[in-house]
Amino acid sequence: MTNTQMKGQVIRMKHVKMIGFILLLSLMMSGFMVNAKANSAEPPMLWILVSGEHKEMRGTLQIEEITVEGYPYASSFESYLRFFYSEHPSLRSKDLTSVQVTLTIVVAEQQMQISTQMDLSGYNTLYTLDLDTGTLSKGKSFLRDVQLVGLRLGLTLLVEALIFFLLGYRSMRFWILFLMINLLTQGWLNLSLNANMPIGTYALIALVIYEFVILLVEWITFLSLSKEKKRVKLFFAVLLANAASLILGGFLITRLPL
Repeated sequence: MTNTQMKGQVIRMKHVKMIGFILLLSLMMSGFMVNAKANSAEPPMLWILVSGEHKEMRGTLQIEEITVEGYPYASSFESYLRFFYSEHPSLRSKDLTSVQVTLTIVVAEQQMQISTQMDLSGYNTLYTLDLDTGTLSKGKSFLRDVQLVGLRLGLTLLVEALIFFLLGYRSMRFWILFLMINLLTQGWLNLSLNANMPIGTYALIALVIYEFVILLVEWITFLSLSKEKKRVKLFFAVLLANAASLILGGFLITRLPL
């Protein structure tokens, strides 16, 4: 075997090793996300999401002869009505898989009344109300999710990249590795948070747990795949970058909906 062939084989082995690490990383995070979601339990409620800040929004949910009052919450970006239908004893034993409801909402100086079939059998059910058309759509809008996840991910990558840059990391190989690892870890983190309700009570706790898992994963991957010689410096650089990411993530949770 010639030197050129040997070098080519070594390069291929390095690529295989890197791909293997990334795949292992993906499997670890997927399993953790499934376990975290399986162990979470919110009180049964219906969420109605409306774009924009509407502090005076109010409404009721009519399920047969039972009227459930909505609890409003307004942020700078979105407003919500939450209906705790589980507070009514007669609804706890009722099959709510497909139930006829009448939703009455007063928002932006207009009253809307919508009669529709809803599946309220889950812990949390969310619908988005379009004020222009007066229609409900189940879940959050795709564009909304892309904007929020993209904003969080972009700011996090910017902050972590700035820390590594100021600490003297300049090589192209390092930055390729940085992007591969962080697009996966931080992308997973933000998608996991986005899967929760917009103002999830346990979002900050989940953030701390997720960031700890990410820190362990990034220590392993950076120290295993990076060619940087100062291993102790790299160890603390990863720690510092993830600490900054945690602080930024906590701040964004208090300012932006999930």
